[in-house]
Amino acid sequence: MKNKIKIALIDSGINDRFNSQVIEGISIIYDEKKKQVSFSDDYTDENGHGTYCAQIINSYCPFVEFVVIKILDKNNRGCSQALTAALEYLLQFPVDIINLSLAVLQGDLNEKISQLCVRLKNNGVIINVSVANRELTSFPASLRSTVGIRGAFNIDNHKIWFNEKIEIQCVANIIPVLVYNHESAKTFFGGNSKATALVTGLIANTMYNSKIVGEELFKELAARTKWDENDIQKEFRSPEIKYSQELKSFSELVCDLLQLNSSERNRILEISLFPPALKLETEQYIYLIERLAEIYHKNVIPGQFELTEMSNIYTIYNFFNGDK
Repeated sequence: MKNKIKIALIDSGINDRFNSQVIEGISIIYDEKKKQVSFSDDYTDENGHGTYCAQIINSYCPFVEFVVIKILDKNNRGCSQALTAALEYLLQFPVDIINLSLAVLQGDLNEKISQLCVRLKNNGVIINVSVANRELTSFPASLRSTVGIRGAFNIDNHKIWFNEKIEIQCVANIIPVLVYNHESAKTFFGGNSKATALVTGLIANTMYNSKIVGEELFKELAARTKWDENDIQKEFRSPEIKYSQELKSFSELVCDLLQLNSSERNRILEISLFPPALKLETEQYIYLIERLAEIYHKNVIPGQFELTEMSNIYTIYNFFNGDK
């Protein structure tokens, strides 16, 4: 029997629904006044970010064990001192992959962080790091010892783009997906943090199911090795609607569930369900997904169900009542 893949999640913690997969968990807090870090065994997630990442990783590879290191607070903010301590801690606690869905905005300890990442990589650890959202690069994603990850809309969610010769080597699917938050309520999570967790999950799954190691893991998943900024910036486009009586009946059900007004009902087959065409709240999307899943006996997988499945009547119909 294969050993499970050990993943260090340096983030905001994790909620208790993952207790069976957590083999080690700590919180690292930096005291500005005393200029020192302290350690606690309370790694409870106070904002959901770490829990989101864990779900996405787990949805692609359930054969994982988490080493949870909480360094982000309820506002999703942390400090370089805590990150440095977390990396030092992992020199003593071997893992296969480190997931860092965060970026360092101040560079006081960048040199030390760089040195620690080199040491961890030399120990055989893969360090996946997200680029700050809306940026082309950030630290420590830019290091040669890490795999920097950005997101794009037009990538299959089981593939990546990878080129080891450039600064930010990896691009993955950025589309928001359905997740449970730290209070076990459903919401959507996207951005470069999501893309990074997806890559970690895919890499863990490939590692678990093969003898491939190191950069070869990324090459195994690579759909492309060359791209430019125009490729990354391509937006998601909803497929053209194919009209039928079944689709019309389905659209009436959706309108009833969402309690749309007569004007919205008349336009529902032509418009996007995303703002500004319709002013739907996250809670309305969640309610619609839950009710349709119940009606059509459809399994909706948290961590993989993409928000774009809800882009218009046709995409919703295709997921819940089609061949998809």
